[in-house]
Amino acid sequence: MRSNTEIFIEELVYDKSYNARLQTLFSNITSNSFFLTYAWFDAWLSSLTTSPRMLFLKKKEQDIGLVFFDEFSLNKVWPTLTLFDVNKSSCPNENQVWIEYNCVICEKADKKQCIDTLLAYVYRDRRFIGLQIQMAESRYNWLGNSHAKMNFLSEVECVKAYSMQLQPQNDIKAFLQAFSSGVRNEFNRSTKKATHFYGPLNFEFADKENLKPFFTHLSELHKRKWQGTPFGSGFDNDKFVNHHQILIRKYSSSIRIAKLSAGETVLGYQYYLIDTNKVYFYCAGLEMENIHKHVKPGLMLHIIAMFEFSKLGVREYDFMGGEATYKKRLSNKEYSFYNLRLIKRTPVGIAIRIATLLKQKLSAAFLKS
Repeated sequence: MRSNTEIFIEELVYDKSYNARLQTLFSNITSNSFFLTYAWFDAWLSSLTTSPRMLFLKKKEQDIGLVFFDEFSLNKVWPTLTLFDVNKSSCPNENQVWIEYNCVICEKADKKQCIDTLLAYVYRDRRFIGLQIQMAESRYNWLGNSHAKMNFLSEVECVKAYSMQLQPQNDIKAFLQAFSSGVRNEFNRSTKKATHFYGPLNFEFADKENLKPFFTHLSELHKRKWQGTPFGSGFDNDKFVNHHQILIRKYSSSIRIAKLSAGETVLGYQYYLIDTNKVYFYCAGLEMENIHKHVKPGLMLHIIAMFEFSKLGVREYDFMGGEATYKKRLSNKEYSFYNLRLIKRTPVGIAIRIATLLKQKLSAAFLKS
């Protein structure tokens, strides 16, 4: 006989016939991140050519949680050794639409039990040597329970993240006091140079009709900067572009694209995801080639956007994960995401963990030499 408090799992392969069920589940969950909303996953799923698998977590025959997954091969030598990859597709180019604040999709009150149930499921399933989750909002949710400690070996990578807590101001000079004197001086010099060489500054958010052309112009500037570099541009990836085009078309109220111009010269665009009292800075397309060296489009866009968002009631401007000097300079809060691997505590898992540690030590020694 099933307990009323026990969670059970149903594994399925995604197709569009499940959309109504997914909408119902998401509508019953209070998310703390736009990345765990139906809008984000609907756009992602609609952009895929593959069909990820899904685990519905159920209590009393009612869906209370969800996780998408596919198999991630540890390496080419042992392709059959695979990890349960949380909220990912099996195709790398379908994952360039990164997800931050990653977790099982469920209510906060159910999170511990849902994660425990998922780990037990992965441990029993012979397809997997373990589980990995990238950009998890918390490591303790995954590592802090007895099941994880007893049955898994863990690898943890910390990714620093930054945000700015905003205080509403009606005057830009008063707003600038939240930043260091160095940032204020650089901003003031940049705005003076921009207006001197190109004309008056104009900042605007795209209305619904302008979202698509703003997005196109942003993508062109982004590709100009990043094409040919080791990082590349996500806008060269059709799956990435399709995902955001779907967001813009179907969920335009959750998107803001800002444009900054000086006279007739466009200085850049920035793309934001909108949450309750919070915005996420996602990416930018900046004019870097044909402007004066003391004009800093990124710095100007960030500060002016923060100022304008604060007047709209936004209280947090989230730069999200990744080390960058500009994030440190323009933020007043530091937090962390975590890339986690949990390898089963079995003879094979222990051997893999030892091999990983040896490889890391050899790499570190090589870099020092």
